[in-house]
Amino acid sequence: MALFASDGLVMDLACTGTGGVHVARAAPPDLVELSLSLVDEDPLAIVAALRAADAPPPLLVIAPEDRNALLRAFDLGADDWVGLPLDRDQLRARARNQIRRKLYQDRLRADLGAALDLASSDPLTGLRNQRW
Repeated sequence: MALFASDGLVMDLACTGTGGVHVARAAPPDLVELSLSLVDEDPLAIVAALRAADAPPPLLVIAPEDRNALLRAFDLGADDWVGLPLDRDQLRARARNQIRRKLYQDRLRADLGAALDLASSDPLTGLRNQRW
């Protein structure tokens, strides 16, 4: 999508929701965009599968008739949505916000791992201490 290319983002496209889950498992993306208007697959099952695959919460694209499924999608782990017809500026802003949030969570996880290593090992020898 040329919209995200102008921001320097690289996109992997999946033609099916199941294919998107496989892409997310292979290399965790910074952003997942999912349409609730999928015809051949249950989009709510895909939202749940993405959360189980430790992918970031999907940014949902919804048509006016999909509003009933939106609340269920939030219960399953979605964080944000954009309605059709798409407003390019709104989509870019929400996508940047999702990516920023995901990178912040990644940094928090890395900091927690480093703090746990510091708390459980001796700083001089590097050996594990009795807390380990």
